[in-house]
Amino acid sequence: MATRANLIATYQNNPTLQSQYTQQQYLDLFDFNAPATTTTPATTTTPAATTGIQNIIGQNLNQGGGGGAISTSIGNVSNKSGLIGDFMSATQQRQNRLTNPGKIASFVGDFIPQQRDIGAMIKSGVVDERLTSGIPLGISGMIAKALPDKYYDMPLEDQIFTQSQMGYTGPTVFGENNMPNKDPFGINVRSAFGDYGAYVSDRVEELEGIVEDQIERGLKNTIQMKELAFRTKQNKVQKEIKERVEKQRQEEIDRANKEAAVAARVARGESLSDIGKDMYTGSGQAFEAGRTDAGGGFTGGKTKDNVGGVPGGKYGSPRKDGGLMYADGGRVYLYNRLK
Repeated sequence: MATRANLIATYQNNPTLQSQYTQQQYLDLFDFNAPATTTTPATTTTPAATTGIQNIIGQNLNQGGGGGAISTSIGNVSNKSGLIGDFMSATQQRQNRLTNPGKIASFVGDFIPQQRDIGAMIKSGVVDERLTSGIPLGISGMIAKALPDKYYDMPLEDQIFTQSQMGYTGPTVFGENNMPNKDPFGINVRSAFGDYGAYVSDRVEELEGIVEDQIERGLKNTIQMKELAFRTKQNKVQKEIKERVEKQRQEEIDRANKEAAVAARVARGESLSDIGKDMYTGSGQAFEAGRTDAGGGFTGGKTKDNVGGVPGGKYGSPRKDGGLMYADGGRVYLYNRLK
């Protein structure tokens, strides 16, 4: 269970939180430092039914009124409703626009580098750099100091996750929002010094303790429960991106090793045809062995005489599409794939 001291320590060591809330505002999210009350006899009444989201003490947070509260519900991940659903939709739509830019954006991209979609970033294996990074005489460094952006200090997988969560411009749980790229809970996705991916991972661990305590106390449908489901989904996206990046890196290493092996064999005088059949034969590769006399299926890379391959030969024709050598990594669909 989170204690007031733990929350204060978390706040004081997290620049992202400090840029979003005062310390007391952060504590108020968890109902710490609330004034003590004394018990007095009272007539028992039945509270009115509510479908609102409750905070840690059961008060509704999605009702209109003072403090900049909004009437839109926080919603949830399962049915993509409310603020959470709006965020998920906006971030996916941004990726769609990056994947399929309009005519104007495509024209501009011929002259000014445009942001890549996350599929292209994974496939490239190259991090985003500042457009000013090539300016000589130390000017690029001066610009970086004047306009800090933690994003450019991140490894590729963290940049990709940050990009995957950008694009939302709507309200947050605190009300209307005039700053882009905040999530539904008011946290900056991209900022001068914050690491959003690290925040998400840490926040999941923090929320798990809070929600466990709430469940023991009989609370339901609290804002922390909604946020935990949302952060857990984000964490899954983050982990999948890391796995995809690592897989791409390993494939590049394997490809380079294979190319080196081919070059070495060519240097020894072996023919490209023999090398190709030896190294690129099998289901889904450049050469596919002839079909079996049973009427279908690959022979698993084994050769067969006159059982459906090219006349007089042992191998089927090379695939026109190049097999797996030309496989496209495609886009990572942020949430639909992670149900």
